[in-house]
Amino acid sequence: MTGEVAVSIGAVGQGMVAGDLVNTASRVQGLAEPGTVLTDDATRRATESAVAFEPAGAHEVKGKAEPIALYRATRVIGGRGGALRSV
Repeated sequence: MTGEVAVSIGAVGQGMVAGDLVNTASRVQGLAEPGTVLTDDATRRATESAVAFEPAGAHEVKGKAEPIALYRATRVIGGRGGALRSV
């Protein structure tokens, strides 16, 4: 999931992030099969120059009024910013 979260600064020995995005990411993680990566559309768009994706369908996620479209990462196709992109 890509977006804004709240970060707790000043926590000793641990970090803390909170917000709807964190909760949704946790629920999406629970939908992923072992060894796979699922992303939302924003993450897919932000990384598609380096990672190939396939649609993984729309999924109902607790706390969301509508199903969210997810994408499965299939392989790395390039370096940072799309450098060395193969196809």
